[in-house]
Amino acid sequence: MELHGDTVRALAAREPEALLELVRVHGARIRRLARAMLGQAADADDAVQEILLRVQEKAASFDGRGSFRAWLRRLAVNHCLNVIAQRRRREGRVDAIDLDALAAPERVSFDTREALDRALGRLPSDQRAALVLREIEGLSYREIAQALSIPIGTVMSRLARARERLLGAANGAAPAEATHVAHVDDGATHE
Repeated sequence: MELHGDTVRALAAREPEALLELVRVHGARIRRLARAMLGQAADADDAVQEILLRVQEKAASFDGRGSFRAWLRRLAVNHCLNVIAQRRRREGRVDAIDLDALAAPERVSFDTREALDRALGRLPSDQRAALVLREIEGLSYREIAQALSIPIGTVMSRLARARERLLGAANGAAPAEATHVAHVDDGATHE
């Protein structure tokens, strides 16, 4: 569902009714995205509040050429990536990225939501963003590429690395390094 142009203009004017409409139409989606990206409910709640404020601040910059939903998703993902970067700077943690890891076609399952959150939390933020947008938000590769401002090939490689890392986490081991390039067909349309 999209917000009407009048509602977007009302958001830019900081009208309270417009913010309520934004929350009604997109609130659950923003919360789900923030929860998946940030892993902790408290962090997600804080992020949702900040994202809503940013939408009001930036609503005037929405030019209407694309969908408001895509614009909002990009704003939310960028905010979550910034939160992750700030968290890592505070913790002094830097994740190494395994550039040779490839996708695992197996499905990964975790016993609890907390186990999944921990596994997602160990992914580098660029891989986590791509995986959340694909597996939780259900975006096509093209939509992910647009949301993250990266080429489709980069989306595919980030997803492959994220899936490999998650498979390793689900099996209780570090992901194995790949020794050759393989094509992974996940049954999805790579638009």
